[in-house]
Amino acid sequence: MTYGRQAIDGVLIRQRIQEGGEEGSFGEGHRWRLQVQPFQGEDRLGSTGWELKEINLQMQYREGEREKQLELRTLRLVKTGR
Repeated sequence: MTYGRQAIDGVLIRQRIQEGGEEGSFGEGHRWRLQVQPFQGEDRLGSTGWELKEINLQMQYREGEREKQLELRTLRLVKTGR
């Protein structure tokens, strides 16, 4: 879980969060995929100049003989620049 937290924290500290996907790896056998998209169902912000983004991290890794998966999700409020 430490590697997953590290990957998602790397996105949250950025000045600008771009929509789309990224992928990479940590150490031996820890693969991750990150997806950033507008949060569905949140229309109350309207023309306030802010937008809610959903950040989804999926990670696969081995623990002994077993393949494991981890999914972390969080939301981030970002200024739209309007």
